[in-house]
Amino acid sequence: MKEDWKPGTMIYPLPAVLVSCGSTEEEYNIITVAWAGTICTNPPMCYISVRPERHSYPILKRNMEFVINLTTRDMAFATDWCGVRSGRDYNKFQEMKLTPGKAKMVSAPIIEESPLCIECRVKEIISLGSHDMFIADVVNVKADDKYLNKEEQIIWFRGDNAAFSGMNGIEQNDKLDKLEAKFGEWYNRSQYEVIWEVIRQFTSQKGDTVYVNRLNELKETVYTNHLSGKDSCGDAGIDDVCALFDKVGQTNYYLELYKAHAEAMDNMCEQKIKIAEVFYHAIQFELTMPGTLLSSNASLSTNNIMVWKIDGLRLLTGNYVLTAESRVINYWAFGLTLLIILATLGIFIKLYRNR
Repeated sequence: MKEDWKPGTMIYPLPAVLVSCGSTEEEYNIITVAWAGTICTNPPMCYISVRPERHSYPILKRNMEFVINLTTRDMAFATDWCGVRSGRDYNKFQEMKLTPGKAKMVSAPIIEESPLCIECRVKEIISLGSHDMFIADVVNVKADDKYLNKEEQIIWFRGDNAAFSGMNGIEQNDKLDKLEAKFGEWYNRSQYEVIWEVIRQFTSQKGDTVYVNRLNELKETVYTNHLSGKDSCGDAGIDDVCALFDKVGQTNYYLELYKAHAEAMDNMCEQKIKIAEVFYHAIQFELTMPGTLLSSNASLSTNNIMVWKIDGLRLLTGNYVLTAESRVINYWAFGLTLLIILATLGIFIKLYRNR
């Protein structure tokens, strides 16, 4: 049974981003914003909503530019801190040890520690009530090349063959190998983070703070020394990671914890890891067929060339379906050919009889 609630903002979860603004070092500021999002693909546009009483509001309105900086796990404390402190009282870059960097198209600084910085130029400000919406054009995106560089993004997210223009087969293979290695490292790290979270949660539930602290201390050491860069990391189970923590920490606690709660830990890990599994595959398959294409659920098609994709931006679920006629019978051509054959045969018979 459903109840009626008063109108409210119930669309959750929302990403918390760090918005940097200001045109000079003295003016630079960071504001944590959750009311942010995409509003148009072509041209690329986004928005942020800010209360007029915020310290950043007049800075944004005066300069009409800002940068949306995506955050990471390591930036979680800074993201929270910048949301509860005012730039009137603190230099947030200095307090959080964040580095202001030079943007390409706007005067506002990027945050160097952010993996992705979206440079925005304000197009319109709409007063809505508690918040004003800053609608902006995306004029540039700066991405950390330890993730994917621009060329790799074209290959990975769009499957654009133009990225291979001018390359021979060996060069293409080398580029794809490097891209696969980067994605493999991301996938391995994602798997490890999920497993580490599950182990930590069960350890915390038992109230074993000593072993929780040890997990925190050894987290990077275990991954860097034993799992990073290894092809098999993605196949490591909870028991394997528990054994590594026991080995490095010289205990037998974590493997015993897993043995006592194996089913529950496996189930939790499986649920958490489903998202990473979705992004594990990027499949592009082209099929050229003679005849007539009748129907297809391919995401792209050009001149009967079908391209199906599963990737980070377009997820096509279910079966791949293509219906086509392999040949189209031209009955007129068939009849005309038959008449020609019969006429030719008749001529030969007549000539034979006249001999």
